Amino acid sequence: MEPELIGVTLQGPPPLGRVHIRCESGLSVLYGLNGAGKTSVLRAMRTALTGIRGEGLAALHVRYANPSRRLDPDEVDWSPEGPLVQHLEREKTLLGPYLSSSADKANARSGIAELVIAILSERHSGTWTELPTEIVNEVASQGVFTLVATGTNTPEWALWISGIVDEKTPVLRESVDLEIRHHEWTASLLEMRDSGILEDESVRLKALDNMPTGKNAFLALHSLVEQDHFPWRPGDPTWVPCPIDDCGNFSPLTRFMAEGIELKESDIRDRSVSIANDRGRIIVAGDDGSVGISEHAQQYVRQIALEATQVLEMLLADGPVLRCEFRKPTDWLQHPPLEWNAFDRPSLSWVPIEQLSDAQRLWTNFAIAFVLAGPSYRNEDDLWTGNEGEGRVLLLDEPERGLHARAQRQLAQGLARIGSTSSLTIVAATHSSAFLDDPSATLLHVSRDSGSTQVVKETLSIRNALENKNLGLDSSEILGMIRAFLVVEGVHDQVVINRLIGNELGEARVAVVPMGGTHALKTVVDAHLIFDYTSAAVIIALDRLRIESTQLNWDMVKQLVRKGEVSNAYASLEEFKRRCESTEEKFLYEFLHLAIRSGKTHRVEVFGFSKPDILEYLPYKEFVKDGGSWGALKKDWKRKDWNERGTFKEYLRSRGAKINPGAIDRIAKRMDEIPTEFNHLLAKCQGVTTPPGS
Repeated sequence: MEPELIGVTLQGPPPLGRVHIRCESGLSVLYGLNGAGKTSVLRAMRTALTGIRGEGLAALHVRYANPSRRLDPDEVDWSPEGPLVQHLEREKTLLGPYLSSSADKANARSGIAELVIAILSERHSGTWTELPTEIVNEVASQGVFTLVATGTNTPEWALWISGIVDEKTPVLRESVDLEIRHHEWTASLLEMRDSGILEDESVRLKALDNMPTGKNAFLALHSLVEQDHFPWRPGDPTWVPCPIDDCGNFSPLTRFMAEGIELKESDIRDRSVSIANDRGRIIVAGDDGSVGISEHAQQYVRQIALEATQVLEMLLADGPVLRCEFRKPTDWLQHPPLEWNAFDRPSLSWVPIEQLSDAQRLWTNFAIAFVLAGPSYRNEDDLWTGNEGEGRVLLLDEPERGLHARAQRQLAQGLARIGSTSSLTIVAATHSSAFLDDPSATLLHVSRDSGSTQVVKETLSIRNALENKNLGLDSSEILGMIRAFLVVEGVHDQVVINRLIGNELGEARVAVVPMGGTHALKTVVDAHLIFDYTSAAVIIALDRLRIESTQLNWDMVKQLVRKGEVSNAYASLEEFKRRCESTEEKFLYEFLHLAIRSGKTHRVEVFGFSKPDILEYLPYKEFVKDGGSWGALKKDWKRKDWNERGTFKEYLRSRGAKINPGAIDRIAKRMDEIPTEFNHLLAKCQGVTTPPGS
């Protein structure tokens, strides 16, 4: 029974700021400019995972899936060098006979929750730090711990019993909130003292009246949060647990060791021979006194080579086929026992792994090591991998080195697949758009905008990527990642759409392109850029479109083009042109005509909002409180003299409305529900960006 790795908290050394990274199976991608700190994040993660203390804070957060379950003595190694469970058992024993004595090893052992209750209750009983039973039970039921790397030459962590502060722990949350308010109140009191304001008695009495009151049951959190390298602070993500009590140092926790893939061929050979030897005799003697390799051992290493080849096929385009064989025992004094070869396709011959290209050799070594770390070949004391179901971590710095663009795409897809199917957490620092474009990857943007390195989990915002210079990508890479362009009239449309459905559009790799007014449509959406240099679809969303007639007409045009009746398609579009009344519809005609000429009609969709302006999907009271309704405002506007009327937005401004991108964004943010038409627009965008059968 081993804990699940939740994530890591890192802070320092400079320029690394305070960083939290969740460890989830699959591929996580660190991206950003050179110098942003991606490699520093990887180094700090390795510090946390290996237990070797660095200059800053490096903490792991782990959780037991079922802390209340009592442990079977057969499933746990109770030796003095055992992992976290045994450390807790020893801590409990040192505190006294709170539970059954340690002599009861023949019976079921204490569960994780019982151990935590014993330690917290016994350690703080009768002291000013005594914890209420409710908090003890809430913390114990979670089975969460924080481990701060403290080792020098060997892995070692400071172990903290921790609790996640959320709705499932109401008493803990209330106590934490109270202590935070105490901390803030104390800080303000000190400021008043230093400024001399407290000399006024009325000010002192008022300050005392403002002192937070409540059940002061938590530990001295207000002093802990002042420590620069405490593994929790108010404002940290909700999944980051708050440490409750220090349970001393322990070593080793080998189940969360992190490794790179700079593996030596000799290490792989030694590991392969060691495992083969564990599974049965390698050398056998013949009746004539000769010695040879057993068929069992030969079959064993062939199976390793076969599985490693299958892993390589996922990672590399045209990856080499691997072969592994034992040399004759008489040659072992001069050569390694195992001979690893790869089939070189250009020369159609078998060559040693050392003769492969740097990239091929790197990933060949990884494939072999990954297979050897799997459940079929795993040693119980393996430092590279944990038991099945536990968190395993692989850290990669620029894995795309030495690979062309197509190979990078396959590598990204292969790593994501390996991570998701094997409970392996893969964290890669990269500049390759192929890794960012993988839909299953978790994207972590690394930047130093505030002076220190920060990491933010986000959906890559394609809508901002074309203007953002901090991503470490050039325009061609960004364009290659876009799966659809959503063309809208102007910035106001962009702001509302981004606020209401922007996250979902970002996940679908849809770029919302504002035209700044439909008059710019023809020049901004350039056919040479959209149609010739990307494979992206185009969804045109414009106001004042007659949805039914326009959509039906364009569907008919596309159907005629598919049948090869291009002249009839032009004729049908001309009928639409004769019905065009608004400027938007006339520009739409020009763009659709261009799509027919370039043979790209299948990539263009049209979406029409039923209301004349995007603002009318927002509450009218947010603009003009006494307007009555959008309809009433329109009527009042139309009653104005034509020469004095101006546009509808100018009329709204004359009534005191604030109409600018910032104000519109704040209004859209306060909306409780997303209008139905926006969900329809989202569905259309997702429909054109989702591969068939996915």
